[in-house]
Amino acid sequence: MILLLISCPGADALSPADSAEVPRWESFDTLDPGRWLTADWTLGKSQLVADNVTIQDGHLVLDHAGAGDTWSGAEVYTADTFTGGQFTARVQPPASPGTVCAFFFYGTDPEGLVHEIDVELLDGRLVVGTFAAWHPSHGYENGPTREYAWIDVATGGVLDYTIDWQPGAVSFAVDGTAVATFTTAVPTLSLPIHLNHWTSDTWPEVGYPPRSPLQCRFDFVDR
Repeated sequence: MILLLISCPGADALSPADSAEVPRWESFDTLDPGRWLTADWTLGKSQLVADNVTIQDGHLVLDHAGAGDTWSGAEVYTADTFTGGQFTARVQPPASPGTVCAFFFYGTDPEGLVHEIDVELLDGRLVVGTFAAWHPSHGYENGPTREYAWIDVATGGVLDYTIDWQPGAVSFAVDGTAVATFTTAVPTLSLPIHLNHWTSDTWPEVGYPPRSPLQCRFDFVDR
């Protein structure tokens, strides 16, 4: 386990001016349907729906709402896939517990084995992880097909989360500070970028049920 406390003083709202200082690969002035696709499946306890995906003042907003046992979340993912590189997303997750706000890569090989790189934010904590040719029967512990670490961060504010995916290694940074590097379970597939917001009643750290409604906001994605 890795514990690192990172704070972001004064950054309690996303700033459109910040993203305008330099050209961004994706600044979310609009949601380009040629670049981004919208999910319409169930993830955990959330039905992912297009109506929960909006652009507001230059930010991608993924809403999560519901009550009781019925919840709706949101997810977008790129039409293109990637085989490596450095990727950064500026994210403001909900300040209240109950959902997962994520920036990740995901795909399966012809045998159905998972290749994945995760940055997942939940209830004031961050979990980063990788999967390579992973099957659920392998279990969720660290091993040859999965590596992960929990990192304590002040996730109520706005932070930049970086995935540096290179041959033989995946590294993670928060606001430019390195937090983890994995060299065992490194994906080898070409994978799309995913951004999502959902809930789970089987992952205790999520803090189910959510305090509805909640929003996960993305300022930009760079590569």
